[in-house]
Amino acid sequence: MRNNLKNGDRVVTEGGIYGTVAGINEKENTLHLLVAPSVKIEFSRNAIIGLRDQPNK
Repeated sequence: MRNNLKNGDRVVTEGGIYGTVAGINEKENTLHLLVAPSVKIEFSRNAIIGLRDQPNK
C-alpha cells in the first residue's frame, strides 16, 4: 500500500494524523501531507498505516 501512494490519496499516520498526500520524495522515502489549509508536514513513508475513504469524484 505504501509503495502505491500518490498525490491526492487521503491517509492516516501511525500517530493518528489524517492528511492528503501533497508530494512524494522517492529518493528520501518521505512524503508531504497536507493536514490543514496551507500546512504540509513531511513524514517517513513508513509512518503511513492506512488509506482513508476516498471522496466520490
